[in-house]
Amino acid sequence: MARRDPPGIGEQAARIAQQAGEFLRRAWDELARALEELAARTGALRRRFSARRRAAEPEALADREARQPDVPRRRRAPRLQGSATIVAEREDDASSIIGRIDAASEVELLLVVPRRAYELRSAVEWLRIAAYVRQRRLHLRVLASRGDVRQHAADAGLPAARTVRGLRPRRALRIPFGSRDFVLRAPSIGPFVRAGLFVGAIFVIGLAACTYIPSASILVSPPAETLTVTQRVRLSPLGETDLGLGVIAVDSVQLEVVSVVSAASTGLATVGDKHARAGLTFTNSGDADLVLPIGTPVESPEGVVFTTDRSVAVPAGSSAVVGATAIEPGTAGNLPADSLTRLSGFPATLSVTNIAAGGGTDSEVPVVSPEDVVTVTDIADASLRRAGERTLFRTITDGTVFHETISVTILSQTPLVEVGEATDVFLMEYTAVANAFVLTDEDAQRIAQQLLQSKLPDGVALLPDTAEAIIEEVHSFDGSRLTIDLTATGRASSLFDPGSLRGLLTNVSPGVAAERLSDELALTSEPHISVHPGWIPGLRMPRRSDRISITLVSEEELAAARAGEPFGEEAEDDEEADAEEAEGGEDAG
Repeated sequence: MARRDPPGIGEQAARIAQQAGEFLRRAWDELARALEELAARTGALRRRFSARRRAAEPEALADREARQPDVPRRRRAPRLQGSATIVAEREDDASSIIGRIDAASEVELLLVVPRRAYELRSAVEWLRIAAYVRQRRLHLRVLASRGDVRQHAADAGLPAARTVRGLRPRRALRIPFGSRDFVLRAPSIGPFVRAGLFVGAIFVIGLAACTYIPSASILVSPPAETLTVTQRVRLSPLGETDLGLGVIAVDSVQLEVVSVVSAASTGLATVGDKHARAGLTFTNSGDADLVLPIGTPVESPEGVVFTTDRSVAVPAGSSAVVGATAIEPGTAGNLPADSLTRLSGFPATLSVTNIAAGGGTDSEVPVVSPEDVVTVTDIADASLRRAGERTLFRTITDGTVFHETISVTILSQTPLVEVGEATDVFLMEYTAVANAFVLTDEDAQRIAQQLLQSKLPDGVALLPDTAEAIIEEVHSFDGSRLTIDLTATGRASSLFDPGSLRGLLTNVSPGVAAERLSDELALTSEPHISVHPGWIPGLRMPRRSDRISITLVSEEELAAARAGEPFGEEAEDDEEADAEEAEGGEDAG
């Protein structure tokens, strides 16, 4: 038997390629059949659901048919030059569309898909339509108003747009180059139009922003003169301020004051100084030994008590001696012999006696006497007034407390030491109310402004926050009114027309604006100009004069603005915030 040679490499490769090709063809056929079956099932399900929906809404369908008669609407279908137009109906699916395509004689086709074509909203339907069009070598374009339908058509490889203009072919120049042609299509004018509109909109917005958004605030400190006005006024917590009558309303402040008034004790009393000591002899006439603990008390008939200094054992029928000390100091403990004879808590067979006690001494110490109470009462008014002054001046930090108006009313008094008690100092606690007239700094500045403005000549204005009130002299106080001399000082400048100045400052650089202001107002200090928003580089003054504000300030406020520090109301707000933080820290402490 002859042996067969193995096939060569080329034959093996050809056989493998043939097998792979057969496998791919079978797989493609299976995939196509599966897609057709899936499309058929999907179409059947959609038709079934549509039938159920129509059956569930018979009344709605009847009303719709009554409102829409059977007369067809004469609406012109979209047309594309050189193409046959196919308009999909509500019940059309891929199979019916393929049938209508097959019935058309043109190669160029336009498929119009209205919103009511529910069956053509599936991607599978468009895959079938695209496969059939490619098989017939037709050119199909899709015109649909729904975005999902256009997306499904485009995914299937079909040109799709919302308008006929979007489906028209662009003009192109074909340049042959070897075996291929290079196609140069004319650019669409739509992007250029949109870009032009966008640039124009940006320009208009920028112009409007440059005209309406920028604003400028100018702080000016014009040349000013110092004004001084002195007037005698009466301060009263009753009524309102009337500078014509010379009456200024002030606050009547009441604060509770708790103070302890003291005076040296003048009484004397004799008290025990040192304790007396004695020797005790205990005799046990009984049959049993007895033990006396340390501190065993022994008493005289007068009630003087001694206690043993240590424990002692007294044998039966014998005696024992132990030292003792008087409980109370003084000479009352210097008892004669045989005075300490009383013993309690022990058998009657135990007796005690003593030798003469000695060593107890007396001394004299100061005690509170009734005269000391009278002394404290006499000095209480002056002491409480001083305490009330300290409390008022410490509490009132934003005003002037008039010393002449301070009065104190005692509410209660409590002795901390009783009469006859041995002590060097007698103490009495008082609770009182301190009352005084207070002129706040805000009211003083407001009154100073009113006084100065009443004396200003025509054409002169008072600079903001320059008025100050000074109390020159206090004349008299009758219990309800305080008469004083009040001097108001401030700085005043000539008036100018802000409208005409703003017209000179529009659409120029801030430096030019500062020069024009300095020339017009003869300023000695350069004005402070802030143009907003400040993050735009090279920003000029606003084009509109109503976007420019000019404010008169003092030289101190102008310097603070240049240094970036708060001034005016901002400074007051910062001070109030700092004060609140300080109070919060004290409360927390």
